[in-house]
Amino acid sequence: LVLVGLLNMTEFAYSGIGLNPHFGTPRNPRDPNTHRAPGGSSSGSGVAVAAGLTPVAIGTDTGGSIRVPASFNGVVGYKPSTGRFPMDGVFPLSRTLDSLGPLARSVEDCVLTDAALRGALTPEARRRDIADLRILVPQTLVFDGVQDAVAANFEASLTRLAAAGAKIERRPLPQLAAIPELIAKNGHLLGAEALHLHQARVAGPDAERIDRRVVKRIRAAAAMTAVDLVEVMQTRARLIAEANAEIGEAIVAFPTTAHVAMPIAPLEADDDIFARENQMTLRNTMVGNFLDWCGVAMPNGVDKQGMPTSLLLSATHGRDTAVLSAALSVEALVRQ
Repeated sequence: LVLVGLLNMTEFAYSGIGLNPHFGTPRNPRDPNTHRAPGGSSSGSGVAVAAGLTPVAIGTDTGGSIRVPASFNGVVGYKPSTGRFPMDGVFPLSRTLDSLGPLARSVEDCVLTDAALRGALTPEARRRDIADLRILVPQTLVFDGVQDAVAANFEASLTRLAAAGAKIERRPLPQLAAIPELIAKNGHLLGAEALHLHQARVAGPDAERIDRRVVKRIRAAAAMTAVDLVEVMQTRARLIAEANAEIGEAIVAFPTTAHVAMPIAPLEADDDIFARENQMTLRNTMVGNFLDWCGVAMPNGVDKQGMPTSLLLSATHGRDTAVLSAALSVEALVRQ
């Protein structure tokens, strides 16, 4: 890989919207008239690929920070299983949840980048017969409150895949609903680890130079008790085991984000609007981090304003070759 430049991002990689009050928020190139959210935290990576400045950009993903910019900018984003690539030199947010991966113009470019990052001579992922694909569409959480265009484009994608022979199963996946309930009751592992890593920064004079919303979110984790943290960690392990048993070797499919990229002006002006939209933006992607999945987000259409929607394929930890192969196989149909 040849480094051609450095890109903007959300401070501390701690936002799904992509705002940066100190170094500016990259413009989403899909709307030349309105400054819309680029998605975060890898905002510059998504914008650079969408604008044609580079074929591939690297991002990190702790709750959706590769897949959300991919969704908002209409590009492909690959969130690998944790530990697939070395994290040397990566500024951490949550060592348990952080992963590193590419955003690119196509699934094939992500596959090639994956091979390069692993030092492999040839990619392992291959296109496969769509008739061999078993796709699980969970009927829990991930479709709540989705925009009409997001739902319509997702259903159109499924219709084309089914016509091509894919086996599609729709059923509840109760572990998804348990995640936000656990976080609301006991706090988030991400916040606890972020506070552990960056407590000195957010408690000292450096805090005045950091995005105040990032500081507030990291400091909020101080309310978690030791009992809360143990409960979160033990429940997470149980939910991962249960979800793995439910999913097996299926590929999980649902919308990457519940909505398209929104104008940033209201988000910059109002903390409550920002918090609400940020939570909704990350809702679908963060379950993959919590359950230790790998996933590929790819564009699957646009809304009436021409803003892209996105479909997310996910698989259980370590099944990266399977999810990349599935993404290679369905990309042409999904993009129609």
